[in-house]
Amino acid sequence: MMNFQGDSDALTGKVFDSNVIRRFAPFLAPFKGKVLIAIVTMLIATGGDLLLPYLFGKAVDEGVNKASLRTLFITVAIFLGALIVSFFARWLQFFLMAQFGNRVIYDLRDVLFKHQQIIGLKIYDRMGVGRMMSRIENDVAVLEDFLTTGLIGFISDTLILVGVLGAMLALNWRLALISFIVMPIMVVMMAFWRRRAVSTYRATRRTSAALTGNFAENISGLRVVQSFERAERNFTRFRQINQANLDANADTARLSAFLFPAVEVLSATTTAIVLFFGGRIVIQHGGLSLGALFAFLGYVTRFFQPVRQLSDRYNTLQASTVAGERIFELLDQPSDILDAPDAYPLPPITGEVRFDHVSFGYQTEPVLRDLNITISPGQTVAFVGATGAGKSSLVNLVPRFYDIWDGSVTIDGHDVRKVTLESLRGQIGVVLQDPYLFSGTVRDNIRYGLLEATDNAVETAARTVGAHDFIMRLPDGYDTDIRERGGLLSVGQRQLLSFARMVLANRPVVIMDEATSSVDTQTERLIQHALKTVLTGRTSLVIAHRLSTIVDADQIIVLDHGRIMERGTHAELLALRGYYYNLHAMQFRAQNRFVSDEAAD
Repeated sequence: MMNFQGDSDALTGKVFDSNVIRRFAPFLAPFKGKVLIAIVTMLIATGGDLLLPYLFGKAVDEGVNKASLRTLFITVAIFLGALIVSFFARWLQFFLMAQFGNRVIYDLRDVLFKHQQIIGLKIYDRMGVGRMMSRIENDVAVLEDFLTTGLIGFISDTLILVGVLGAMLALNWRLALISFIVMPIMVVMMAFWRRRAVSTYRATRRTSAALTGNFAENISGLRVVQSFERAERNFTRFRQINQANLDANADTARLSAFLFPAVEVLSATTTAIVLFFGGRIVIQHGGLSLGALFAFLGYVTRFFQPVRQLSDRYNTLQASTVAGERIFELLDQPSDILDAPDAYPLPPITGEVRFDHVSFGYQTEPVLRDLNITISPGQTVAFVGATGAGKSSLVNLVPRFYDIWDGSVTIDGHDVRKVTLESLRGQIGVVLQDPYLFSGTVRDNIRYGLLEATDNAVETAARTVGAHDFIMRLPDGYDTDIRERGGLLSVGQRQLLSFARMVLANRPVVIMDEATSSVDTQTERLIQHALKTVLTGRTSLVIAHRLSTIVDADQIIVLDHGRIMERGTHAELLALRGYYYNLHAMQFRAQNRFVSDEAAD
């Protein structure tokens, strides 16, 4: 079996954790009325079930033995009436509990989604999408099963077990004590099973989370997998994780395979003991009638039914406890990006962005070191440098996707940590290197940042960035459903739509993180032409590997290992014949080789 040490999904704790129940209390509180009615119907149904063996015994003693058809008829009629009452009581309790459970899960999913939307990106960096999805999907599904059916079954089986014990003692306490001879064996057996069940069920949840994560990662990266022909190796890795999950489930199956037959053997043994000793009492006229013996045997059978079911309920309870722990572990993840207690709305800005002695890192090592940058309103400032130089980290500090370690980031003199996130991000437009589109129509995706925008405004934004023509060639134009992540479109088309989205949002500050690296040269020229008009009067922070796209920038800042190496205009940096000059020369030579190769072809 694979070793998952270090995975935070490998939780430890109590089998029945009162803390998990306490945390669920706010979700359960609004439905106390329904739960109370369900408990009443459960008591009625349990009473009906417990009455049946007694009525069976009375039918034998008062009806059959005394040859009284009238008594037999009345007893059977009551028997059938108890069955009907029990049926409707069970139906009502399951209906109410299903309503209750589904509504609790609805509320829980609401809270999880809301929390997932606001927690800081550091949590995603640490946990990964797969493990987070495992909590939101798999663990919530486990709790749904428990709340809709498992909880009511657990309570009902417990009530039946207690009721059966009481009925057996009431019928003949000596025979009841004799039938309890097997109880020590059952207690030892259950204690052994429970100790093993704790680890096996945690292993099952842990390996299930690993499977979900592996699936999510390989589906998201399918193009990379296929382009590097990694399918076979990835399948080998998946088989290892799948095997670990199979082993964990096999351990669970082995425990169940041991427990349930063992309970059956104990049930049969107890029945034989009761039949032997009870039969002797009946034959010797020792105070037990034949009907009472039949009733007692009926109660013995019912005694082991909830025992078997409670063993299975224990599995559900164990899985639900682990699922609850994992869900609340996610909900307990604090968002490191929050509004300050005295945060105020950022007023309409002109767009001056200032980095004052800024230092920042993701873990312990700094990524940015004591940076000082001032960007005047309406300026376009480009950031260049090798991978890992800190370009994306720098621009991510402006909308507070991350918070700085030292120094300050201000917009129009307002520290971004002292204004509300909503008012800050509401004035910043972002276009990412990997354009992200959502399921829905083209129109909905362009309108994503400004829901109240009219159809004419959407079309104008698309025309501005040169997207209108290809949109009109789609099957339904602006109403075309582009599917998940824009799967119907090319990378360049998705990027154009993300630009249209930014243009429509009309934000005073614009961040473009490698925004043209995924488009072809012709599309890039189209975008650059549109943006020269669109970005006029707006503060723009641009990251670009293609230096040809930033030659007109008001200022170019060259970063290396989190420090500013050079800064100036394109012409000024070329004149320095330093880092930027060398980078530009390499790209120029590479571009000339590419053009020569195309001409030769």
